[in-house]
Amino acid sequence: MKVALFLALLLTIAVGFDDNPFGIPCGIERCTGAQICDDLQMRCVCPRFRCRIFCPNGLKVDENGCVYPCTCA
Repeated sequence: MKVALFLALLLTIAVGFDDNPFGIPCGIERCTGAQICDDLQMRCVCPRFRCRIFCPNGLKVDENGCVYPCTCA
């Protein structure tokens, strides 16, 4: 049990040094799961079809019940 906790702590520390070590490389940044790499501009973008999937009505509701416009995370 102690070994598992130690390994989890090491993984957390290692991941903390990079904002998104597991994302898709795109130029000098890494894209999140909801983003794709725009090869022409070499930057991460969130296309409309992804926003429609993750936020079909254009608004999201957080855990406190507050409504806000969809954004690409």
